[in-house]
Amino acid sequence: MKKFRVCMILLFLCSAVAMAGETPTFELFGGYSYQRANEVNLSKGWNFSFAGHVARDLSIVGDVSGHYKSWTKGAGIGSRNFDVDSYFFLAGLQYAYHNSESVTPFIRGLIGSSYSKMNVSGSVMMTDSSNNFAFGFGGGVDMKLTDSMALRLFQADYIRRTGSTMNEGNVYRLSAGITFRAI
Repeated sequence: MKKFRVCMILLFLCSAVAMAGETPTFELFGGYSYQRANEVNLSKGWNFSFAGHVARDLSIVGDVSGHYKSWTKGAGIGSRNFDVDSYFFLAGLQYAYHNSESVTPFIRGLIGSSYSKMNVSGSVMMTDSSNNFAFGFGGGVDMKLTDSMALRLFQADYIRRTGSTMNEGNVYRLSAGITFRAI
């Protein structure tokens, strides 16, 4: 019985060391992104992030995204064309649970800035832009495809922008794409 316990302890320690070797040194994510901000859907977008691991499950992450929307209001001479561009430049900490062989859930906290620009053309011409402080949190799940690649099934982020009236408010962002990992 004593040999059995010793074997089980050794097996546990060896598996823990083997699992620690599976933690990537860095990850690069790129994909499609959808954003809803102040009751405006910005469905055309992208999201990129880089996570450099500082500990087994903890990393420093940088996140950049861009979202766009164009629409026309009215018809004929009085019609107006709207073009909105929205960007986020964020950084923070990310905790990823690397104990599963096939999926890696993660949570994160982010802080940084946002930039928004709106052009209105037609009978009235106007351009407005603003840079604002932004902070938020989120999480998601990556599904392992190979040792160096994963599918980000989803990433959901809540981001709060502060500052100008045009750009202040709550932002909800959903992303999905491919994650490349260096082990």
